[in-house]
Amino acid sequence: MKVEACRFDIRKIGEHTLFFCSLLCMSLLSVSCGEQTREKVTVDFNQRDGVNASTDSTLRGPALRVAVASMISPRETFSSYQELMEYLSRGIGLPTEFKQRKSYAETNQLLAQGQVDVAFICSGAYISAKAAGEIELLAVPLSRGRPYYRAYIITHKQSGIQSFEDFRGRSFAFTDPLSHTGYAYALMRLREIGASTNDYFSDSFFTYAHDNSILLVDKQLVHGATIDGLIYDYYARFEPDRVRNVKILERSVEYGIPPVIIPTNTAESMKRRLRDILFSMHESEEGKAILDKLLIDRFVEGRDSDYDGIRDVRRLIGK
Repeated sequence: MKVEACRFDIRKIGEHTLFFCSLLCMSLLSVSCGEQTREKVTVDFNQRDGVNASTDSTLRGPALRVAVASMISPRETFSSYQELMEYLSRGIGLPTEFKQRKSYAETNQLLAQGQVDVAFICSGAYISAKAAGEIELLAVPLSRGRPYYRAYIITHKQSGIQSFEDFRGRSFAFTDPLSHTGYAYALMRLREIGASTNDYFSDSFFTYAHDNSILLVDKQLVHGATIDGLIYDYYARFEPDRVRNVKILERSVEYGIPPVIIPTNTAESMKRRLRDILFSMHESEEGKAILDKLLIDRFVEGRDSDYDGIRDVRRLIGK
C-alpha cells in the first residue's frame, strides 16, 4: 500500500472512519471551549486548518512573527505555546503573530519566504531547512537535562503486538513526511528488516500531528504508530488518560531535540535579544512555570552536530 496524506479527514481505515472523524472534532471543540482570550497574540492559521484566526486590536505596526510546527494538532499547539508566545512578546517589546501550518514542509516554506522571524520546528524539518541554507540554530530546549529525544513505536495494549516485526499485514500511522520520529525512524526500521511500506503494512498514512497518531492507536483505529517521545511523555505526565491504553514497543536511540531556529538574515541585535530572553527564562518564576508546562528545563545554545544522527538515518533511507 502506498502512503496517503491524511489531514483531519482520515480515510481508508475501514468502518471506523466516521467514528474517528467525529471523535477528533469533539476533541478539538473541547480544547477550543477551554481557551481564554489573551492580549498581544495574533493567530494565523491561514484559514486552511479549519480554525478561525483570532484578531488582536492592539496589534499595530511591526510584530514578532513566530511559527510552531504542528507536532501536536493546531489548537493543542496554540494552547500549549500561547504563554510562551506572550512571554516572548513582553520580552522583545513587540506583539507576537503566531503562525501555524499543518505540515512541516509548509512551516519551512514560511521560513523560506521570509514570513517568519523565529520558529519552533521538528528535528527532521530542521535538517531539510538547514540543507537549503535558509535557517540557523537559535536555541534548543533541555528535557530532563539533555538536548535529545527519542522516537517511540506504539501500539494498543490489547493488540497482541509484541514487536515491530508483528506489524506485518497491519495498519500503521506516520506523522509527517519531514518528521524524524514520526516517519524517518520507522522507515529505517523497515529497511533493517528488509521491508518497505509498500509490502509490509496493510495500510499506512500520515496524521500530521503526533497526538492524532496517539489517539488513533488509543481508539484501536490503527494497529501502530511512530511518534515523538516528548509528546507521549507530556501526556503521560499531564493527561495520562490519553495514553492509558497505549503501549510503547520500543524507544529509539537519542537524536537532537526539536530546535528553535531563525532565518539566516536575522539581525544580530534581534538574535541576541531573543537568546537573552530564552536563555534566562528558567531564572524567573513566571518563565520557569511556563517551561514546566512544556516539560522543558531551560533553553541553551544548540549544536548542529547533535543532528548528525538524523542525517545518517536520512542517508540510509535515501531521503
